[in-house]
Amino acid sequence: MNDTLITQLRQLDKETLIQQHLALQHEIAALRSQLSSSNVVHESPHPQSPINKEIFKVFTDNLSSLVFTCDVTGRFIYVNQSCTRLTGYSRQELLGMTIFDLIHEDYQEDIRERTKARFRGEGPLQVNDVKLIKKDGGTCWVETFGVRIDSPNDSESPFLLCSAIDITARVESALAVRKSEEMFRLFADNIHVAVYVFGEGGAIIYINPFASLLTGYSKDEMMSMPIFKLIHPDHRQMLMERVRKRFSGESPPDHYDTKLLVKDGSSRWVELHVKKLTLRGQKIILGTAIDIKVRKKSEEDLRRSEEKFKAFAENLQAMIYTYDSQGKFTYVNKVCEEVTGYSRDELLDMNFIHLIHDDYKESTLEIAQKRRKGGTQGRQIYETKIVKKDDSHRWLELAGIRLEGEENETTILGSAVDITDRVESELALKESEEKFRSLFERSSDPMLFLDEQGFFDCNQAALKILKADSIQQVKEHPSRLSPYRQPDGRLSSEKATDMIAHAYATGFHRFEWLYCNLEGDEFWVDVSLTTIPFENRKIIFTVWRDISAVKELEQLLREEREQLMVTLRSIGDAVITTNLESRIILMNRMAEQLTGWKQVEARGRKIEEVLDIIETRTGKRAKNPLDQAMNQGTVLALGEDTILRSRDGRQFKIADSASPIRDEKSNIIGGVLVFRDITNRERMQEEVLKLRKLESVGRLAGGIAHDFNNLLTGIMGNIEITMQQLAPQAKSARDNLEKALKASSRATDLTQKLLTFAKGGEPIKKTTAISEIIKDSAEFSLLGSKIALSYDIPDHLWAAEVDAGQISQVIQNLVINAVQAMPEGGMITLRAENVDLRSLQTASLPLKPGLYVKISVRDQGHGIARELRDKIFDPFFTTREDGSGLGLSVIHSIVAKHDGYIAVQSQPGDFAEFTVFLPALGKTPQNENAFAPAKKTMPAAGRILVMDDEEFVREILTEFLTNFGYEVTAVEDGRKAVEAYRQQKFSLVIMDLTIPGGLGGLETIKQLKELDPGVKAVVSSGYANDPVVAEHEQYGFCGYLNKPYSIRDLSELLEKVLPEAVNPNPE
Repeated sequence: MNDTLITQLRQLDKETLIQQHLALQHEIAALRSQLSSSNVVHESPHPQSPINKEIFKVFTDNLSSLVFTCDVTGRFIYVNQSCTRLTGYSRQELLGMTIFDLIHEDYQEDIRERTKARFRGEGPLQVNDVKLIKKDGGTCWVETFGVRIDSPNDSESPFLLCSAIDITARVESALAVRKSEEMFRLFADNIHVAVYVFGEGGAIIYINPFASLLTGYSKDEMMSMPIFKLIHPDHRQMLMERVRKRFSGESPPDHYDTKLLVKDGSSRWVELHVKKLTLRGQKIILGTAIDIKVRKKSEEDLRRSEEKFKAFAENLQAMIYTYDSQGKFTYVNKVCEEVTGYSRDELLDMNFIHLIHDDYKESTLEIAQKRRKGGTQGRQIYETKIVKKDDSHRWLELAGIRLEGEENETTILGSAVDITDRVESELALKESEEKFRSLFERSSDPMLFLDEQGFFDCNQAALKILKADSIQQVKEHPSRLSPYRQPDGRLSSEKATDMIAHAYATGFHRFEWLYCNLEGDEFWVDVSLTTIPFENRKIIFTVWRDISAVKELEQLLREEREQLMVTLRSIGDAVITTNLESRIILMNRMAEQLTGWKQVEARGRKIEEVLDIIETRTGKRAKNPLDQAMNQGTVLALGEDTILRSRDGRQFKIADSASPIRDEKSNIIGGVLVFRDITNRERMQEEVLKLRKLESVGRLAGGIAHDFNNLLTGIMGNIEITMQQLAPQAKSARDNLEKALKASSRATDLTQKLLTFAKGGEPIKKTTAISEIIKDSAEFSLLGSKIALSYDIPDHLWAAEVDAGQISQVIQNLVINAVQAMPEGGMITLRAENVDLRSLQTASLPLKPGLYVKISVRDQGHGIARELRDKIFDPFFTTREDGSGLGLSVIHSIVAKHDGYIAVQSQPGDFAEFTVFLPALGKTPQNENAFAPAKKTMPAAGRILVMDDEEFVREILTEFLTNFGYEVTAVEDGRKAVEAYRQQKFSLVIMDLTIPGGLGGLETIKQLKELDPGVKAVVSSGYANDPVVAEHEQYGFCGYLNKPYSIRDLSELLEKVLPEAVNPNPE
């Protein structure tokens, strides 16, 4: 057995394949017998098989078919090389498997049963087609055959000897054919055309259901008769001849008309289409039959009535004619003569194509030829141009039909209508449409066509504004190209539907619309909708005009108007505008406040009703300034002697100006009045005048205090020197001198009050007992009044770093305000307490965390109205006619400069309470005797330069310093101080700040710094509140001495700035 045999085997049917498989089995069995009869013992592939393994392997491995053996369980005993090639498994892998491991699950059960039956010896021998699973997961088909092999002496178990052939290609081809046949049957069984297949003898192989409907025969009846029996006798011979020619290789017509014999004895015209094919080596004809009974009846009726038709045609207003297969006229009616200009005889001697214009001859001839050949069925209408006898042109609408005559003669029956007027109108319309299309495409305005579904056409301008690339992108309902809602809040879908319905109802509609382009950007358009006829229906021609710029301008104008309104309502000046009749158009908020009229009330009223102004000098009503301004066409300004009487009776002194309002052509269209309340301005001017007077007095007071402090320095210094020189037993003299020193100290307090009155500079802070300042300042302020005073001040009240003079001024002003709030008398309560705000900090106290002294001044007066509490600390604000409005503002300034805070609480008609917070040191002040002699830490060493313009001050300071052990050089001005320092350096320079007519301390320190950047200098001044004293370190000084000063003050200063010059062990 070889590959040729296997190839032949694949072409045979199942029975032949069985015989071939048996032959293979016998051939193997014969080999087995030959081997069994030999005396050679070989190792077999299975204990039950006596066949020598090597010989059997060589024999089977040379076969292209699969050969294998298996036991009753299906386990492989032997496999040849073809098994490994087909399955992809090695021989060793297969010998560890069963045949069922390779079989597809769809065939498992069947093959198991067949295998069992074969071992039992049951059933006929047969070939099985089996689907296998290869090692790589792929599938293949094999045709298998197996026989049971028994041992000759029954000493070994029987096994199956099987052979198999790879039929994958055949199966796949069969499946493809089956699928194709199924698709063909599905198609053929469901079309309304008869489909049939028959062989060379005419035997019907296949018919579809519609063929039975067409003939009246059932499928079985038709399958039992030749196809020619269904053909009418008149056409049977012709059809048989054409079939013969087709089977013999000739080419008769592929489609033609014939008659069928219906089962009921009637006939039916059909149109046949046939095609010769070869199927499985057999020639067949595949054909279709279309029922044309109606068409044939019409043609027959037409032929029978030809003469009648000709008579009728002569009376028609259309051209009626016939021509033969060559195109020669065989009949023309009278209208043909009239239209062409040729006589009937001339036309009957002509070919119809000779009438056709050269531009249309080719197309017309092509249609005619198709009709003559049967390629065009039924009636066809087309237009063409003819040339008349006089060479003029006419347009005709032609219609024709092919008529079958005897001996296959073809006649064309045609009709023609003169459509010249219509065509010329259409050409004119086409030209107009082309012009419109050109205008449509070139227009800069977007144009679109709209029907019930949405936009279906547009020009380039529309694509551009919508940022679209093609018309397909804009074929949407208008609402789909719009935001979800229009600016008026309506849904775009609802509003667009209403707009379109209005256009259809009225024929035209115009409105504004907000669209979105395809990138999501919004734009405004002015939309015009016009209904026009189009293809037997109405559509809407849409024109957009981009008004985005206009809308932006309107928005800008609205914003400018809004900004103008906001500005007018926000500015401090009152503004009223009127029309030419002086009727009010607009008032801002300030005008409402001053006149007492709201804009809604005043709009439309004459300005005289709202603006009640009088002249201060005469007390008479002033003239309307707007009338004068509009009449004269100029700006008029009124003097500042005009009083405005408000609607509620209040009076304001105003300054105003009136001006005409002009349009873009400079025509006066109204007027505007601008005025302002100058009452406070005049009051401020009066207060400024008072302040200037106070400033002059302050400067005088400051000068007096400076000179007085210089004198006190001399007086107090001499007293202290004298006290140091007294013997210890001179107690009476010492007491008298101490009294003189205290009296001088009270004089110092007087100078401090003068300096405080002068209100100069930053606070000069020193550790101070707050309780003493409170009591002294309050009692001083109540001298001569009938107001009672109550204290609630603890003994352990903390000390604070404050300017005693300025804090005293705070207490005095608060107490004076309380007194003025109780003209009938009452009680003022002063409280003070320690407050720890290091861990508790609230929004109502804008203070840094720390320790504070809280001081409260409470009266029993008329209180402060709620609406006035935010204004009482403003400069010049006062509720008293004789008040300056500066008291509380000065208090607020002083407290702020001390890093403190002041607040007010009040119950109108009951009380007012001011509370002051001042940073505290967290310790009580030491009770020291300010006039006690200085600690005896002297003598000291060093040279000190003294500069002062007062000789007695230089003498006192020289004696103080000399007693301390210093060498002293004293000069009267800065120039001499610089010369002295240039000659020798000094440990310390004490210089007066102000030298009348000479170089003062501030100028001198700059020059000394140039000589010696490390120079130590102390500033001394009778102006305790001078900024240079308060911020002395910023100006280059290391300390300060306020005049008058004591020996103790000087000693403490020297210990601070010259600690190295003090001898710690003077003894």
